[in-house]
Amino acid sequence: MSLWTMAMAAWVVGLALQLQQSRLTALAWAQSACALAVLMVLMSVWLMRSKPKLRAAWPLVWLACACLAWGSTTWRAHALTQQTLPPSWQDQDLLLQGQVVGLPTLRAGSLGFDVAVQSLTLQGKALEQGMPERVMLYWRFDAAMPQVQAGQVWRWTVRLQSPVATGNPGGFDVALWLLDKGVRASGSVRHKKGPPPQLLQSPGHWWSAGAVDRLRQAIRQSIQRQVPDARLSGVLAGLTIGDQSAIVVADNKVVSRHPWERPLFRKVA
Repeated sequence: MSLWTMAMAAWVVGLALQLQQSRLTALAWAQSACALAVLMVLMSVWLMRSKPKLRAAWPLVWLACACLAWGSTTWRAHALTQQTLPPSWQDQDLLLQGQVVGLPTLRAGSLGFDVAVQSLTLQGKALEQGMPERVMLYWRFDAAMPQVQAGQVWRWTVRLQSPVATGNPGGFDVALWLLDKGVRASGSVRHKKGPPPQLLQSPGHWWSAGAVDRLRQAIRQSIQRQVPDARLSGVLAGLTIGDQSAIVVADNKVVSRHPWERPLFRKVA
């Protein structure tokens, strides 16, 4: 095993140590671990330059990788947990302005998408502490489907809630899934209450933010126009752009019976 491979293995060990913890270590310890890792890297560089044949510097590099992986992951986890919507702001009509990120999905007359939050206000008062950087919204529409694309900046009246962890062992943990995506609140667009949804800005160029997801969305819409069968078009979209939102349960069961086909259905664009 090469020395650099050992360094990567040490990084994985640091991540594994953090993931095995039942609760977060204090932020000060995480910051100290990152600072210690930087010092160890500087010391190892000095040893390598002053004594090139001395391999004693490599254990310092490995230890620095483990400390940096553990410290940076813990630090990032603290940053995410601080983005907690205050209880008094939950289930209230809020005015949210943000940019659509990712690929919007359509399910049962409801459009779902992630939003990078730019501002969040309640009765004219802006939320400063605890504002989530990213939320998931569901927009149920009665008439024509709104043209929501990645990179657009919108203003909506919404109601948000913090994710709630599941109490069923072995079941799907929605809170953990949202945390993995960096989503710290979810809710719905209140298009019948408050100011109507307003599109503030559209992408000015094809290379603007969200260009890849807009291309994926255009490909999905083209597939849906060419293939009237919703089930088949959903499978084709999953194979082409990695969108699994329209794949029905029966098709997932077919994939589970044929493992060699699984990478096609679970491909990430």
